[in-house]
Amino acid sequence: PLLDALAEGSRTFSELTSDESLKHITFPQLNQALQLMTGIGYVTPGPATNPEGTNESIDKFNASLGTQARLGNDCPAVASPAVGGGITLDRISQLILDALRQNQPEPAEFVCDIVFSQGQRFVRNGKQLETREENVEQVKELIDNFRKATQPVLARCGVS
Repeated sequence: PLLDALAEGSRTFSELTSDESLKHITFPQLNQALQLMTGIGYVTPGPATNPEGTNESIDKFNASLGTQARLGNDCPAVASPAVGGGITLDRISQLILDALRQNQPEPAEFVCDIVFSQGQRFVRNGKQLETREENVEQVKELIDNFRKATQPVLARCGVS
């Protein structure tokens, strides 16, 4: 029940303690469970509200991280106003986020252009993909997975 409650989105500790589906969990049990999940990295505590104007500055900061990712620099996180810190995101995921943020008509092509220009290729099942078509198909799969799994989490954390 706790995971189901957290899957609905950001919740305060007070909201969790008053949730009917969690009434059977004692205060110390809930506290311990949240501490454990925080330590593992399943949940992250954050501020209850965002100060005025933070989203715009965070969006600009994250856009600059997208630029850095295009240049080949690796900053393994993006900033989240909901978390009050960073959310781990690898370079390729940052490139995908950047392509989607820019409304690139062909995001897989966009990502492949960047990767190819730096002399890199993707790997599938331990084998380097040689042709552009193979690489584009791999990126399309990555984008599909990103849209299904990563993008909803980022959106809940205020990252667009």
